[in-house]
Amino acid sequence: MSRFNISTAALAAVLIAWALMGQALVPNWVPIAALVVHVALAALGVAFLEMQWFGPALCRCRSIAKEVAITFDDGPTPAGTPAILDALEQARVHATFFCVGSRAAASPELVGRIARAGHLLANHAFSHHPLTNFFSDARLFREFEDTSRALEQACGKRPSFLRPPIGLSNPGVFRAAARAGLRVVGWSARAMDTSSSRPERIVARLCRRLRPGAILMLHDGKLPPGAMATTLRILLDRLRELGYQPVRLDALLSREKQGKTMRHPA
Repeated sequence: MSRFNISTAALAAVLIAWALMGQALVPNWVPIAALVVHVALAALGVAFLEMQWFGPALCRCRSIAKEVAITFDDGPTPAGTPAILDALEQARVHATFFCVGSRAAASPELVGRIARAGHLLANHAFSHHPLTNFFSDARLFREFEDTSRALEQACGKRPSFLRPPIGLSNPGVFRAAARAGLRVVGWSARAMDTSSSRPERIVARLCRRLRPGAILMLHDGKLPPGAMATTLRILLDRLRELGYQPVRLDALLSREKQGKTMRHPA
């Protein structure tokens, strides 16, 4: 049961108690306060995926190793993706690309290059519409399924992970993701590279939230190619200095599972 469902059940219990017992035992302000809290938490849950208000979202792995996953949203982009791939290849590290389905369908050769380089492809919905959070369950499923199909056609493999557009969520997102066979993923460190183009500031912001098992989120195509290449070089150098190894998201999750097995042997 999600936290949203628990909150809804608690609100229903308060309203039932108020209706049955009357304001002598349950003052009028109690159900009003319960409703306000419920709505406020739901609004925060929409905007902050890490609250996991509507369902379980992977925002950080519990890793004992100093490993992190670097992820990129909104690609592939003909102007931005090659610079990212070149920087990653030069550093010999792998990352995870949350691809917009329409862009993947328009640039299957770029999707293929990402896959051939050993990076992980993941789902970021088909249209990346700003009102995705208001879509019906059926339309959300089409958004996710069409993206998975576009990625599969380009590289021969369906994705396993989904990051909702703009990081917004609601119960329908989780229902549609489950139907499409996708695990919802958030982040633990956000570059905010859509509002800043200064590489040093972007890297400093990411490193403030750096922990073993962290999931770092950047964007493909928001920075000029030169600025993105510089940002990645600075970030990868900083991670190396701090003793961190970037890995794909599935590899990071696999390490978490291995750690649980070691701590709780059969």
